[in-house]
This record gives sequence, C-alpha cells and structure tokens, in this order.
Amino acid sequence: MNFKNGNFDLFNPLILVVMTILFLIIAMPMWYFYQELPSPNLDLYLYIGLGLLFFIFGVFLSNYILSKKYKIDANSNIKKVLNPEKLSLSDSYSRNELILVGLVLLGILLQVINIVLLGGIPLFSATLKAKAATKIWLISYIIFLPSINLLLARYNRKSHYILLLIGLVLFALTGYRTTPIAIMLSALITLYYTRDVDLKYIILAILAIAVVLLAVGFIAVQAISWQHWSLNPVELVSYRAAFTLNVLSKAIEN
Repeated sequence: MNFKNGNFDLFNPLILVVMTILFLIIAMPMWYFYQELPSPNLDLYLYIGLGLLFFIFGVFLSNYILSKKYKIDANSNIKKVLNPEKLSLSDSYSRNELILVGLVLLGILLQVINIVLLGGIPLFSATLKAKAATKIWLISYIIFLPSINLLLARYNRKSHYILLLIGLVLFALTGYRTTPIAIMLSALITLYYTRDVDLKYIILAILAIAVVLLAVGFIAVQAISWQHWSLNPVELVSYRAAFTLNVLSKAIEN
C-alpha cells in the first residue's frame, strides 16, 4: 500500500490537529487518574480549541487561495520532485554528493569530539547531560541535520543510511530526546516524499521513533541521582505531556 497513490497525505498539516488532541489525551491520566500533577485550568482547553480552529481555517484558506489563484489542487496526488536513482556503493560519487557526505561526517566528528571532551556519555549521567549542550554540539547538529536530509533526498545510496544511524546514536547519547526525534522524523518525511515507501516501513519508523522517545527519556531520568521516580516509561511520557501543558496553563493564567 502506498499512501501517495491516493489522495491521502500522511504529513498533511491537519495531522497536527490530531497530534495535539492525542497529546492532550496522553496527558490526562496524570491529571485525573494518577493525580501526580494538578489538573489545568479550563482556559487551557479553550485556548487550545481556539488555536486549532484558527489553524484549520488557515489550512483551508491556504488551499482555497492555491486552487483559485494559482490553480494548484492541494488534494491532488503528491508528485516526487527529486526521485533519485538507486546507487550502489561502487557507483561513482558526484562532487555535490561528496560535499554532502563530507558535511555529514563533519557533523558526526564534532559530536564525537563533544562527547570525548565531556569525558563520558551524557545519557547515563545527569551531570554530563547538563553540560552536553555545548557550542560544538550545536554546530554539529546544525551541520548534520540538513546535510543528512539533503543527502538522503538527492542520492539513493544504501550506505547513507549507515551515516544516518551513526548520527542518530551519537545524538541520542547526549540524553536529549528532541535531537534524535527530530533526526528520525525529518528523515522519515524526506524519504516519504522522495521514495515509494511502503506502509509497513512507515509504521516501523513511527514505532522506532516512539521507542527512542521512551528509551532516551526513561534512561535520562533514571540517571538523575537526586530524583526518585516511581513511574514506568509509558507513565513518564504522560507525566511529561501533562507537565508541559501545565506550564502552558500557567502562562495563560498570567
């Protein structure tokens, strides 16, 4: 099954509406069942609801403008722009591909240097994690993320997935969930729009993102020696979601 052969776009902007509602549902157990956190003010739901309504209106308005003014059907089949030809390891590398590979390797090297300078793996040490977000880490991430996506989008060579995996592991070792999740999600979106990706691979990728989210978050929390958590990895996700929304609720109140 290929979603792109039909009129369904897996990364349609309206998916954000579903994800927002899902985020709320995930947070609710910590408010109303476990009662680990205080339940938010009703204004939170009002503001989120209004935000979603304006967002939906903006999506449909954009589609209307595209169809009427620019004659672009937003619901038409998605066409791959790049559609890169499959390349084997023995096929020659173009200059642009070598530049992108070099940038990816530079990002990986900088991240290795960052971990070495820290003197350990931040994922397993809260003290090191607090120091992991260095300028070297930031530069390596800024270089790696766009470079690996451009490389995957433009050149269909299996060896590039090894570079993706190495970078993913290295950034996961810093103990931050956002960076590896962004790498995995951006790579999934890139491949979705430049390859004929089967449904099973999309599901596996989404499951992998969920596993990384749970694993990195849980291990990092357990490494904080001055905190004692009784929550399991799944409950911890609910706690994080509820805590984030509570912060938003407080911001609304103020």
